[in-house]
Amino acid sequence: MLNQLVVLPIFYHVDPSQVRKQTGDFGYAFTQHRERFGADRVGAWKAALTKIAGFIGWHLKEVGDRSESDYINEVVEVVQQELNHTYLDVARHPVGIDARVAEIHALLQSGGKDDVRIIGIYGMGGVGKTTLAKALFNKIYRMFQGCSFLADVRSKGLDRLQEKLLRETLSTKKFEVDNVHRGISLVKQRLGFKKLLVVVDDVNHLSQLEALVREPNWFGPGSVIIITTRDVHLLNCLGIEEMYEVKRLSTWESLQVFSLHAFGNPVPLAAYAELTDMIVSYSLGLPLALTVLGSHFRGRKSIQEWQDDFKKLSRIPHDDILKILKISYDALDDDTQNIFLDIACFLIVGFSKETAVALLNGSGFCAESGIRILIDKCLLAEDLSMHALVRDMGREIVRKESPTQPGKKSRLIFTDDVCDVLKDNKGTEAIETMIIDLPENVILDAEVFSKMTRLRLLKILSMNVRGSLKYLSKDLRLLYWENCPLRCISFDLCLTKLVILKIKGGNIEKFQPNLQDFGCLEVLELVGCKKLKRAPNFTGARNLKTLSLYGCPLLEIVQDLPLSLVKLSTRYCPLLENVQDLSGLLELHELYLYECSNLIELRGVESLVNLERIDINGCSTLSSKSWCVKLFKALLQNPNHQQFRMWVSNDMVSKDLCSNEVVGVGCSSNYSLPLFLKKKGIFVGVNVYGRIDSQHEMNGRTELIAPHNDVSLECRVYDLLTEPNKFREVEELIEFYSSPVKTRELNSLLQTYVAYEEDDDGGVYFIPINPKVVMKFEAECRDGESREQQNEEGSSSSIWDVVFGCVGFCDTHN
Repeated sequence: MLNQLVVLPIFYHVDPSQVRKQTGDFGYAFTQHRERFGADRVGAWKAALTKIAGFIGWHLKEVGDRSESDYINEVVEVVQQELNHTYLDVARHPVGIDARVAEIHALLQSGGKDDVRIIGIYGMGGVGKTTLAKALFNKIYRMFQGCSFLADVRSKGLDRLQEKLLRETLSTKKFEVDNVHRGISLVKQRLGFKKLLVVVDDVNHLSQLEALVREPNWFGPGSVIIITTRDVHLLNCLGIEEMYEVKRLSTWESLQVFSLHAFGNPVPLAAYAELTDMIVSYSLGLPLALTVLGSHFRGRKSIQEWQDDFKKLSRIPHDDILKILKISYDALDDDTQNIFLDIACFLIVGFSKETAVALLNGSGFCAESGIRILIDKCLLAEDLSMHALVRDMGREIVRKESPTQPGKKSRLIFTDDVCDVLKDNKGTEAIETMIIDLPENVILDAEVFSKMTRLRLLKILSMNVRGSLKYLSKDLRLLYWENCPLRCISFDLCLTKLVILKIKGGNIEKFQPNLQDFGCLEVLELVGCKKLKRAPNFTGARNLKTLSLYGCPLLEIVQDLPLSLVKLSTRYCPLLENVQDLSGLLELHELYLYECSNLIELRGVESLVNLERIDINGCSTLSSKSWCVKLFKALLQNPNHQQFRMWVSNDMVSKDLCSNEVVGVGCSSNYSLPLFLKKKGIFVGVNVYGRIDSQHEMNGRTELIAPHNDVSLECRVYDLLTEPNKFREVEELIEFYSSPVKTRELNSLLQTYVAYEEDDDGGVYFIPINPKVVMKFEAECRDGESREQQNEEGSSSSIWDVVFGCVGFCDTHN
């Protein structure tokens, strides 16, 4: 097709290959024409015929199995079909469409010529899935023997869609489908012999795909099936491998689309440039929003009108945008709708995915399942972020619950609504979540919460309150409070369903609730409470997993810790002298004691066999016996340990790790390496004990990382009494090396050790070796090569080759 011209070649008693190559009698005729019309003109004809010979047409042979009348009827039918076909309207301003269509078209080219290709196009509502499908359809439909574009499938009956599919692909008006099952049989029987192009647009249920395009073998060789949907799960259910996620427009593309609709020009008027940038930023590349808002603002004649309308739209989305986006929300079940509204109105800012899941599960929802549905339907990203317009759609749904009475809304987020409810005590049992950020001059009594009996999630950013917190809802799952003005959280606070309690800053001196009454509490954080002198009594907090007392400078003792703890942090507690014996905390994975400069001893560390991270940077008063000896003993005793990270001060590293002292129990530090080399059953090993970040190192901080347990380091076991000839091999294996090697990408401290098991007590001894001496040994030879061959190739085998290769670093250090 050239400029809407359709070319249908008929090769009448001539082979298409002769036309393409101008050979045989056809080529001879062209030679004659060259003499008559000239080389330039005939050359243009030859180029055109070469191209035409590649078009789909008819080849009438002198001797064939069909009569010329059959060919004529077929030509007439195709011509009528072409004349009756109407191009699908794509977009008034198709910015960015061609590039995306080319990407999808490239996916269709990857299979075999006769393969039936099924490709799924998915993305959030309004992102342009249907527009791209139409553009692709217009581009390629002439390559097929039949085509059908089934638009807006979600709103039509399946039997009517089957009728349309059969009529359009078979070019007939006689088909009637009595029921869906009959339609499936007809599709399977009649379409398997034709090369077809079928688009199934806006699918929202698996039954639609089952009734229309369930199996590739329903269609003839070379057919292409295109499916558009908001729900990627449907594509996975059908086993579709080729999928294309429609990305939002770039900033430049967005600016063009909006400007074309608002000004009739791809560049905004200078006076409106700043407002245009704000609107484009708000739309976040969503073509639907850019088109609707561009058309909306085109009718506004003054800058003031633009400002007023944009302010309103930032709070209440345009109806045309809301209607499209809300289709996905309406298709959700009640549980998933509540999860969506909780995230859109509360959890979208300041909460990790792990925290959000804990709170949603604690609220009685099926969080993991609901979140996966929202992600599959393109309403939510993996990190629980949302498109701003999708978020605003959720908030508009809540606003419409009670437009004039905020106290009857399920979720309160805007300060005006919150202030109205709290100042006039208009709270009701309808309120489930609330974010409070009030001026300091608004003073409230805690009794304002008494009517909010179904309040689940409460986040207080600023609130001047007096009185007891006993009025808080017993349904509360989260209490987050910044700059709490209360001096005491008293005994009468009883929140049996609370999952997370976070208090940051403020005037708290005493935290006295009976944690036995907090049976569901998993996270307790008292952060930056600079007046808090005593840690809470944790007796009875049987489900507490995370405890943070970060930045409590007056705290001296932490005790009665629950055995369920997985994470413990007392960072920046300089007066902390005593932490209870940790031996019972078998589930502890993370221990953060950064800048607890008064801490002298850590008891029970040897029992923490599941510890993955420990930060004792700035705890220089700790003795090596307390933190180093026992800790490494614990790690050696756990063969299944995955990874261990430790942060210590540089002075602690130089004093304990890089010395000749023995790190182990019951072994004198006076022993020297040669003595160990004469013992029976010596285990000689090499380990990368740390990747040292130079920036941290300059700040007096060192990070040590133990490799994963599934890494096989270079190590050997020798029985020197029965294998005296191996002693030479041991000498070759251990040759001490000098200072840590530093590169731009990696600053590494290679730590060597000798470990052995004492016959008397069975203890395992771990002896770091002073790294100020050079260490070197040759790597194993590659299969089929001698050591001399490798040396001739210039490969320098060294300790770095072996160790860094073993722990996953590909760089060679010499």
